[in-house]
Amino acid sequence: MTTPRSEQQSLDLRPFQIYVSVPPMLAEAIGYTGQVFGHPLNARWVGLYWERNGDEATYDDGRASGTGEYTGYQAFVDHPKVAVHLRHFDFGSSETRPRHYLLLDRDEHRLYALPVRLAQQFLQLQWQGQGRPSKNQPGMGVPLQVASVEDLAAALDLGTWQEVTPPTDFNAQVMAAMQRQGQLVHDLVEWLNGQQKLLSPERITEYEPHVPTILLRHIVDNGAFAQAGELVHIQGVHESGNLVNVTFYRDNGVDGPDGSHLFSVNGSWTVIGETIETLLEPGPLDDLLESEAPLEQVFGRYAAWNGQAFPIVPMLETLAIRVSLPCARCDRNPIIAYARSGCHRGAFCYVYDAEANFLADLRNQEYVCSICSEQVLEQTSS
Repeated sequence: MTTPRSEQQSLDLRPFQIYVSVPPMLAEAIGYTGQVFGHPLNARWVGLYWERNGDEATYDDGRASGTGEYTGYQAFVDHPKVAVHLRHFDFGSSETRPRHYLLLDRDEHRLYALPVRLAQQFLQLQWQGQGRPSKNQPGMGVPLQVASVEDLAAALDLGTWQEVTPPTDFNAQVMAAMQRQGQLVHDLVEWLNGQQKLLSPERITEYEPHVPTILLRHIVDNGAFAQAGELVHIQGVHESGNLVNVTFYRDNGVDGPDGSHLFSVNGSWTVIGETIETLLEPGPLDDLLESEAPLEQVFGRYAAWNGQAFPIVPMLETLAIRVSLPCARCDRNPIIAYARSGCHRGAFCYVYDAEANFLADLRNQEYVCSICSEQVLEQTSS
C-alpha cells in the first residue's frame, strides 16, 4: 500500500534542483515565521512565489499560506548570485500567475523549481503522515462549515462582534518588526555576497581561448552591455601576478561569433569565477558517460546547448541538460525539458519530462505550444 509519505519520498527532486547557496535566514526574511490561524509555520518544505492579486510575495507550505515579506523575496531572487540560475522559471509577477514554485527545503538548505500543481501536491503530502489537520481548519483549502443557516447568520451578525483594543505599545511593536525585517534583508544580502566560489587549478585550466562560457552577472564595458546568462566565448586570458584579465565575445551558436566588440573582466580568479563560468560541451559529456566516472562532479555546472547555457542535472542513474524550449511557431510559452544523450554522439537531442518520460527527438520533431496547436487545427479544419 502506498502512503502519502511514501508518495512524497518517491518523487525524485534532483532534476528540479537549483544549484545556489541558500541563506540560513531565507525563510524568516521572506516572512515564513510565527504562526497563521493557530498553525505554527514550521514545515520542512515551503513554496515561494509572487501573487499578482495584491502584488505580494507569498508562501505556501501545503497547510497554511499567506503574504510574505516582499523585501526579503526580492532581495534573494534578484541577487546576482541567484537570479541567473532562476531565469528560465516563472514564479509569478504583478501581471501573471506563477507557473512554478520556488520550493525551499528548510532542513537541507536546498532549492527546487517545480510546476505549480506538482509543488502543491508535494507540499500537502508532507502533512498527511503527521496526523492530518482537521479539514475545517483555515489554510486547508476547505471552507469552514456551520450546522445551519441560522448559525451562519449569527456568526455574521455584526452586533455580536467585539472591538479589539490594540496593545498600548502597538506602534513600538510595528517599528521593531520593521527594524527586524530590515536587518534580516541586510544579513541575507551580506551572506550571499560572502559566498565565494573558489576555482581549483583544474578548473582554471579550462579558461582558454575559444572556450564557451556563461556570464553569471551583467557586464558593462566601454558603454556596451552583456547580460547575465548569456553564452559567450573567451577571446584571451592574461595573468599578471594575482590579477587576471579575461576578454570575451558574443556567439549565439547560430550567426557565428560577434567580433565587433570585446568585453572584459578583471580581478582575481575568485572574481573571474563569480562572473564568467566555462561550459561543458555535449561531446565531453558523452566521454564522461562512457568512462563510467562519477557524475556528481558536473551536476550544477552549465553546458552549451543550441547556442545557450543550461544546467546539468541528475536524472535516474545518468545526467541530463535541463533546457527551456520555446514554441517553434511563436517562440513563446516555453516548457522545461531534459535533453539526454542517445544514438548520436554529442547531440543531446532526445528530450524527456522530469519523470524521464520520452517526449521527442529534436532532430525531426519540434515543440508547439497548445495555443499554436489549436490555431493549426482550426486552419486545417476550415
